[in-house]
Amino acid sequence: MTKVYLIRHCQPVADESNGDAARPLTEKGYADVPKVTEYFMQRQIDAVYCSPYRRSIETISEYCQKSGHDLNIVQDFREVRLGKDYQGEFVEMIKRRWNDFNYNLSDGESYAAVQKRCIEALIPLLEKHEGGTIAVSMHSTAMSTMINYYKPDFVWENYFEVLMHTPYIALLTIDDGKLVDIQYHHFD
Repeated sequence: MTKVYLIRHCQPVADESNGDAARPLTEKGYADVPKVTEYFMQRQIDAVYCSPYRRSIETISEYCQKSGHDLNIVQDFREVRLGKDYQGEFVEMIKRRWNDFNYNLSDGESYAAVQKRCIEALIPLLEKHEGGTIAVSMHSTAMSTMINYYKPDFVWENYFEVLMHTPYIALLTIDDGKLVDIQYHHFD
């Protein structure tokens, strides 16, 4: 059995003027980083992987420094690309996407595509660390689509719960490609 901690990053700033990937954490986000560090310092982790986005890196970097782990960037653990022609209410738009994983805007990415790239990135890590424990710092959509892959009854309401918490942790125990157990943790 392999354990995978999926970590939704700490709270980021809303301003995307420098691009979504460059968004740093807010004051609250930086204040939550030590909570994430302490949480993982109390656990045996074999390797740490991370989205290339700044907020995910900032969430787990302190733990890596204190534990001596390398921070391994995996491009495919990045956040969903929503698309430039998105208009309207954000929650309604993402709910529509969740309820139709193939829904996509012209220059965006469907949730099915996010799930596919994330799972394809995770499977070799499961094989590499079989019987061990890894941590992956990432994003709500990437994380939630991965959980849905292993637990199809992880529905809109569950995804919305993840969206309401920064940071948020899901511990997946996977054996022979199947989910054996899942546990959730948030710091609110």
